[in-house]
Amino acid sequence: LPPPPARLTMDSVDGMTLLIDQMRSTVRAVLSLLPPGTEVTTISRLRCGGQSWAQVHYGIGDVQPHAVAFMPSDDRILLATTSGGLYRSTDQGATWSRVTGGIPYSDITGLAINPDGRTIYASDFTYGGIFRSVDSGKTWERMPTDGLASDRVWTLGLDPAAPELLVVGCGARAGFIA
Repeated sequence: LPPPPARLTMDSVDGMTLLIDQMRSTVRAVLSLLPPGTEVTTISRLRCGGQSWAQVHYGIGDVQPHAVAFMPSDDRILLATTSGGLYRSTDQGATWSRVTGGIPYSDITGLAINPDGRTIYASDFTYGGIFRSVDSGKTWERMPTDGLASDRVWTLGLDPAAPELLVVGCGARAGFIA
C-alpha cells in the first residue's frame, strides 16, 4: 500500500497503531490489534500535546471495540467498529449509541471514511459484506462483493488523496482495490 498523505503519519506505540494528523498535531485514530480473547474495556484519548492519555469511556456496553475513527468534518463525532455493530459518539467518546439505518448488528470490523465525511464504508465479518453510507452514516446499503476472494472482510482502507479507491482485506488474507 502507498504511504499515507504527507500530513498524516503512522506510528506504533505499545501494540497500537496511531494515525497522526500533522496539521493539527493530534492523533486522529487509534487502532489496536489485540490477540483473540483480549478484553478491551476502555477508550482513551491522547492529550497534552501527546504527553499523556485520558480515559474518556469505560467501554461501549457489552461489545468489544475494534477500531475508532474521527469524522473528518467534525472532530466531536467518532465511529467505532465493534463485535456488536457500528457505534457513534457525538461528544468525543464520552457516550455512544448504536448506528442503525440498514447496517447489521454483527461483528463490524472494517471502517473507512471519505475525507468529505459523507461517504463511509464498513465491513461485516460475521455474515459478510461491505456497507456504504453516502449521508454521513444515517442510512446504509450493502455493496456487491463479486470478485472478492471472500465477502468476509476484516479491514478497509481509503486513500484520502483518491477517495474513489477502497482497499479491502478479506478473511482469505487477500487484498483488493475497488
